[in-house]
Amino acid sequence: MSPRGVKMITRTVSKNPRTTRGDLVNDLQRAGTKVTKATISNTLRRQELKSCSARRVPLLKPVHVQARLKFAREHLDDPEEDWENVIWSDETKIELFGKNSTRRVWRRKNAEFHPKNTIPTVKHGGGNIMLWGCFSAKGPGRLIRVKERMNGTMYRDILSDNLLPSARALKMKRGWVFQHDNDPKHTARATKEWLRKKHFKVLEWPSQSPDLNPIENLWRELKVRVAQRQPQNITALEEICMEEWAKIPATEQANQRERVKKIIVIHRGQILRELILVFSEENIMENDFHFQVILPDGKLEKAVDDGGVMRDILSEFWNDFYEQCTMGNGFKVPYLRHDFDKQEWESVGRIITFGWQKEKYLPVKLSPVLLEQALLGFVESDLVDSFLKYVSESERVIFESCRSDFEGVDQEELLEIMDIHNCRRLPTADHFEQILKEIAHQKLIQEPAFVIEQWNNTLAPLRSELKGIAAVYEELQPTSRKIMRSMTYPSTQNAQEKQMVKYVSAYLRESDTQHLSLFLRFCTGSDLFTGKSITVSFTQLQGFQRRPVAHTCGCYLELPVSYDHYPDFRHEMNKVLDSNVWVMDIV
Repeated sequence: MSPRGVKMITRTVSKNPRTTRGDLVNDLQRAGTKVTKATISNTLRRQELKSCSARRVPLLKPVHVQARLKFAREHLDDPEEDWENVIWSDETKIELFGKNSTRRVWRRKNAEFHPKNTIPTVKHGGGNIMLWGCFSAKGPGRLIRVKERMNGTMYRDILSDNLLPSARALKMKRGWVFQHDNDPKHTARATKEWLRKKHFKVLEWPSQSPDLNPIENLWRELKVRVAQRQPQNITALEEICMEEWAKIPATEQANQRERVKKIIVIHRGQILRELILVFSEENIMENDFHFQVILPDGKLEKAVDDGGVMRDILSEFWNDFYEQCTMGNGFKVPYLRHDFDKQEWESVGRIITFGWQKEKYLPVKLSPVLLEQALLGFVESDLVDSFLKYVSESERVIFESCRSDFEGVDQEELLEIMDIHNCRRLPTADHFEQILKEIAHQKLIQEPAFVIEQWNNTLAPLRSELKGIAAVYEELQPTSRKIMRSMTYPSTQNAQEKQMVKYVSAYLRESDTQHLSLFLRFCTGSDLFTGKSITVSFTQLQGFQRRPVAHTCGCYLELPVSYDHYPDFRHEMNKVLDSNVWVMDIV
């Protein structure tokens, strides 16, 4: 396609993103250029434009947009104390066998509908109940079930019986404010008059704004808790809802206002680029934020960030960083890219600081020499040892042979390797060790000097915590012994469960470092050993439904007990961990 054609279709989709490939093919054909739909897709992809599902958002007319902006401007500078004096309310529907619960599975591409990778559902959710609830920063208010179709009279009865008692129980300050949305039942003349007579202050609320109400986060928390209890009928569903609502701590309620402040949306598969962009903001570390992940199909990942999502994002970021931004074998060293300037490297440094402060996560594949130089201003680790872990396995063998028996090494092969590393001196037995130190310093300190300089300031908050980098690296490296010690099993076990404990121990003992890292990431979200305790429970899944299930935020692992022998368990566990498609669909 000619440059003119590229500009033409780029301009067209920029003006009207809903233009189809067929429309573009016809436009170009009228202009005298014949192309296929595949050519259109490839050309637009090179322009960083890709076809995505349009996001579903509240239908906002211009009047709604203006109302939302007006609300935001009016309350932009309100102190937190004002928001702490608001009682938030809303209704929600909870299904008996709906989509309230989520599970994570490891699967291969195009295997999403294999029975092992699915969760059976019931038509219409198996029944549901409607709830009305309220809360404030001080804790949960009342929660009741709405048993009939709600009308204005019923809504006023609900408020009469539950709103004021909730305010008293929460010990709200004088002049507390009530929030509800603009549902017709809420804005009916009779309801407004009732609220006026009761002298309730009502927060003016913009229409079409369910995303502004922090109670939506609380409904999500309730649905997750209820799903984990697995109610079997409507009566049990109602009882469990009431029990779990009462258990939600006041700190969880208070945190809802923090969650509204900063939610960072990251796209799965684009985490490297997007996280660097997020952390390019100098004051990003001053904010408390949560992550939400968008899947490649444009859908919101169902996982709630209670730590597991954050650990998983850090793991994926650093694995992508190692592949795209570093050189080296065992230990990696950043290489200078034309598209990475001062801002990008500072951003990477902030991600290192953030990972350690939030989850005790460090990129342990980076040479410790780098972090020591950036943090301390000098190197504590052995330069040559770090360099030998940086070079390829074949080069390491030659270098180590030279250190022990210089004359026995193939000199021609040695000279080729030295030339690869830009050595300008002829190595001899007398000064080979010195040359090796010089090359190590060049590769590990001099070449990434620009990166180290940018990290010097961004890693400053860690100077008091990370004085022994090598020791921290050692603690974070996963080993079978560390993982086995971190696992907690039920106190009482039957014969099958005891056998499964033995299977897990045997599997961990014979796993290499790569599989230990995968096992940790499956269970905790982090591919490093960060000290998280893994709680194991047993299930009765059999046949096609049999599979390990992990809950990363709580670090729970569910294992079936229906394996006939250890090789059967090992085969299935390896198949799960070796899967090349990662889907985090878990709470």
